[in-house]
Amino acid sequence: MKVSIAMASYNGAAYLEKQLSSFVKQTHMPDELIICDDGSSDDSVDISEEFARRAPFSVRVFKNSDNLGFTQNFAKALSLTTGDLIFLSDQDDVWQKDKIGRIVELAKENPNAWGIVHDGVLTGENGAPSGITKMDQIHSGYGKNHKTITGALSVFRKEFLEAALPIPEGIIGHDVWLHELSALFSGRRVELKEVLQTIRRHDSNTSEWIVNQEKSISPFDVFRAQMMTPPAEDYRDRILLNRGLRERLKAWELQSSEEKNNHDVINASFSLDAEFKALMSRSSLVQSAWPKRKIKAIKMLLCGHYSYFNGARSFIRDLVR
Repeated sequence: MKVSIAMASYNGAAYLEKQLSSFVKQTHMPDELIICDDGSSDDSVDISEEFARRAPFSVRVFKNSDNLGFTQNFAKALSLTTGDLIFLSDQDDVWQKDKIGRIVELAKENPNAWGIVHDGVLTGENGAPSGITKMDQIHSGYGKNHKTITGALSVFRKEFLEAALPIPEGIIGHDVWLHELSALFSGRRVELKEVLQTIRRHDSNTSEWIVNQEKSISPFDVFRAQMMTPPAEDYRDRILLNRGLRERLKAWELQSSEEKNNHDVINASFSLDAEFKALMSRSSLVQSAWPKRKIKAIKMLLCGHYSYFNGARSFIRDLVR
């Protein structure tokens, strides 16, 4: 099983060397590393190219002529890999030495899995582990059944990526696209509750999600954070994601000859259609005047549409917004 690592870099010189060094220390060495730099103004490219000259495996460094943004930069890196199993990597974390070996074992144990996501311990800027993991935060804040969607903790099979790429323009988050797509099919996504790396938090991180903080959170913390966040003016980003997923499913249905896959496509399409109705209902709600918002919120609750958001918390927010 050939192993590739896809890394997106952008002004990550302060931490990049430690992450690259952790690849060399793996008990199961990768076969290739693809680094796509999105126009860094620091020494990121120089560090990557120097590493490529001395690494014990193939390293290819690509410099984008135009800034693509993190979603499309990752998509480019993924598209350039040649391995059977592709690991996504941020530029500022550190992998445990058994990460690749453990995931390769799990991939062999789960041959039908397209995607694997594992756990990671959160650290501060200095890299000192907090003792709190990403999955702990997600499950304590949002519930045990909430999906873990974090690119830096994700691994995908090449056969899935060939169908998942390209990522439609306008989608925010390569990891959101890949995990939402793989989760539409039963038994294709595996969550591993094992810590296999650190996740460094610092001022330059792109994500401000509450689960990324280094102190334990509760459902109340999530609700308070949601109430303090300015209300959405529309749900354009989620509607765009929903449409993209439905279009990709239609393409798969036309191409696939497997009965099971087509059965999953039909079920997933029904689910996405129901989500689309909920998204359109809430988009209409947030653009309505005060009295109508309350009536529409109650209708959404009775129709079960809040199950596509944050349940009762979203309903309460709509009542008081």
